[in-house]
Amino acid sequence: MVELTKKVVGVFTAELAFSRVARQGIGIALFAAGTVIGAYVYIPLPFTPVPVTLQTFFVTLSGAVLGPVNGVVSQICYLMLGCIGLPVFSGAKAGAVWMATGPTVGYLFGFLLASVFNGLILGNGKNVKISTALLTFVLTSSLILICGTVWLVVGMKFTVADAVMKGFVPFIPGDLFKLTLATVVFVTQEQRFRRWFW
Repeated sequence: MVELTKKVVGVFTAELAFSRVARQGIGIALFAAGTVIGAYVYIPLPFTPVPVTLQTFFVTLSGAVLGPVNGVVSQICYLMLGCIGLPVFSGAKAGAVWMATGPTVGYLFGFLLASVFNGLILGNGKNVKISTALLTFVLTSSLILICGTVWLVVGMKFTVADAVMKGFVPFIPGDLFKLTLATVVFVTQEQRFRRWFW
C-alpha cells in the first residue's frame, strides 16, 4: 500500500511539474510572438533611423510576468528568430548582419537587460503596488532607450547630442503610453499571470 501511494504521488508530482514546464514554455512563446507582433506596429520617423514600435510593451511585461530567466529567454528566442532570417525586426528586417550592425542594435540588447531587470524587481513579488510597477517600467523604458542611444554613438557614429535627440527624446511620449498600459495590465492581471506561468 505504501509503495502504491508513493507511485501515485510520484506520477501526480511529475504531471504537475510537466504542466508547469509546459505553461512556462507557452509563456515564453507568447512573449516572443508578442515582441514580433510589436515590431510590425511600426511608425517610421523621418528624422531618425529608429522607428516607433509596440515592442517595448511586450518586453516590459515579459520579465514581470515570466520572471527574469523565462523573460529573457523569450527575448533571446525573438532575437534568434531574426538571426536565422525571419523578418521579425522592425520594418520586417531580418538576419544576423542587421541584428549586429543596424541602428536598432542597442535597443535589441536593451530588450534582454530590461526583461531581466523587470523580472528581478517584479517577477517574484505578489500583490505588486501600482506605484512599484510603474516606477519599474519607467526605469526599464529608460534602460532600453539608453542602450539604444549608446549604440547610435558607438556603432552608428552619431554625436552624443544627435543620438539623444534622435534615439531617446522622440520616444518618450510613446514609451510613457506603453509603460502606463503595461502597468495597468500587469497590476490588474497579476494573480492570473502567477497562476498561468509560475
